[in-house]
Amino acid sequence: LEITAVRHGLVSAWNETHPHCLVQRTDQIIEVNGKTLDMHGPATMHEELGRQQVLCIKLVRAITFSVRLDGRGGKLGLCFDPETLQITAVDDAGLVHAWNQERPGYALR
Repeated sequence: LEITAVRHGLVSAWNETHPHCLVQRTDQIIEVNGKTLDMHGPATMHEELGRQQVLCIKLVRAITFSVRLDGRGGKLGLCFDPETLQITAVDDAGLVHAWNQERPGYALR
């Protein structure tokens, strides 16, 4: 679940009191009160967010960086979701695997 905007409410109040760890647009909600997208689905997570209760929310933030690979050196070695173009797998061979081995802090997954 991607945060598309931070409006007036609980999250903006959090941001005012926690300037060192702001919730930002494009952050991803991956868990709400122990309910995860993979195990419970988006509808359950939305329900949890809408309840009048204490919320424990886990977020992740994607970083953006550019990768330049020379395709003349072989195949990328990636599998994609055809609808979202999200990477679903990285083969153990290919240019991306080599990139990941050399730069584990910026590994493509």
